[in-house]
Amino acid sequence: MVAIAQRRARERTGVNFDNDHIVLVGDTPKDVEAALTAGVRVIAVATGETTVEQRRAAGAETVLRELDLRTVVDALDQPNSTS
Repeated sequence: MVAIAQRRARERTGVNFDNDHIVLVGDTPKDVEAALTAGVRVIAVATGETTVEQRRAAGAETVLRELDLRTVVDALDQPNSTS
């Protein structure tokens, strides 16, 4: 999933986004797993069917209770948090 997004972003923008400049925002443990497998940062959002604890157990260090732009931007400055 991450490699496909990287390729598409490169094709559209001409910019090569490396893993240090990618954040996957997802709401499932599978999203967390995909980010960790790809070696990119993950922000999990507890808006789906699984809990904050399940997302943390999947490996997410940052878990948000809701998805809004301000919360995501704030989380980028404060890793390892639950908001």
